[in-house]
Amino acid sequence: MAPAWQVLPFLLLAPALTSAIPFNCDGENDSGHTFIGKSLKGPKKIFHTENFGVSTRNTTYTIDLCDPLKRDDEVDKDMQCHIGTRICAQSYLYHANDTVMPEYVKDITGEYSTDSGRSMDSKIKWLGAEDDSKEGFEVTMHGGRFPFDDSNGKPQRAIIEFICAADLTGLEGFDEKTRRDEDEDQSPNPDQGKSLQFVSYNTGDKVDTLRLSWKTKLACTEAQDVDAPKKAGWGFFTWFVIILFLLAAAYIIFGSWLNYNRYGARGWDLIPHGDTIRDLPYIIKDFASNLMSRVRGEGSRGGYSAV
Repeated sequence: MAPAWQVLPFLLLAPALTSAIPFNCDGENDSGHTFIGKSLKGPKKIFHTENFGVSTRNTTYTIDLCDPLKRDDEVDKDMQCHIGTRICAQSYLYHANDTVMPEYVKDITGEYSTDSGRSMDSKIKWLGAEDDSKEGFEVTMHGGRFPFDDSNGKPQRAIIEFICAADLTGLEGFDEKTRRDEDEDQSPNPDQGKSLQFVSYNTGDKVDTLRLSWKTKLACTEAQDVDAPKKAGWGFFTWFVIILFLLAAAYIIFGSWLNYNRYGARGWDLIPHGDTIRDLPYIIKDFASNLMSRVRGEGSRGGYSAV
């Protein structure tokens, strides 16, 4: 079981409290520490509703922390985010006459290095650096743009606060049982009870920012993740071979130095037991030949023993 300082992405041990790294939700980052987030992988949907009186805007944010989002066959092609997207926003307008109109689709964050040269350029920051009352960390991810194919489009980014909640896995509201309970409850808030929550979407002068809050035990300093990958250590046999090799190398080096200084030896005479080492290929060859001859000899007796 790994303590939290191994689970969190280097934040408590690194000298700098902010670092720009390619976000890896389940592996070693540039600092050498590991963030264990595989339990949070997979697409998660949260919703935000805005009421304008005559119409209502419903925006669905689909997030996959670990992998690029896959195509959704139930969504029109024009409302699909681009390949490489990690957070996708799809907005629809619901009018009073029950008509539904697609409004926009936004690529918020993702890796688009091969498409447009833009990357997530993730930054991870420990929340305790600014507020002692908060325990957890903040991940900022970039890469998106709206409109996506417009070079003058506005950059998009997402800021996710992972907040310590020792009794929450981070999957609350997304597992099958919770979804069934919500369907029976018929709550007007589809995100009620979810660990992942929409906070805000602000349009700025230079960049638009989506803010999310994610409560999980993975953000706690006392948390222990039973799924933390354990680095396999070297076994006894590996250490035995290494030590044997080092001893042999030390013996040859020391013996060569001794033969050179004591006897002025050169070439093969420098090496201890040089004649034996030089003849080793022939010794092995003779041994193999004798062994094969004995095997063939025993196999050619046709089942009879010598008298």
